Amino acid sequence: MPRPILLYAVPEMTNLAKRICANSSGRIELGVMSWKRFPDGKPDLFIEDANRLMGRDVVLLMSMPHPEMESDQLHAHYWLSLCSPRSYRVMLPYFPTATMEQGQDRRKVLTAKTLA
Repeated sequence: MPRPILLYAVPEMTNLAKRICANSSGRIELGVMSWKRFPDGKPDLFIEDANRLMGRDVVLLMSMPHPEMESDQLHAHYWLSLCSPRSYRVMLPYFPTATMEQGQDRRKVLTAKTLA
């Protein structure tokens, strides 16, 4: 039997991640990550079980309801991808930046393209 997928979640998605793990018949385990802030407001992110990532299938469950959380999640996304997982995927059920963006006017900056 293959090792379970490690599922990490941003704070807003923790409850959903727990439900996914509970209904996975042991095929998905919840990864442990802390999402704190330094006194100056900058992100202080910590992957508690980073030693488990090497050679594993890893998923990050993201949510971007607030622009101030985007950079935190992008930092976590980048770092998880560098921890030598066997495979790495991002799940982003709703991508608010992509709403109402069209590319007909070259003056309009398509933020969904740059963020994606």
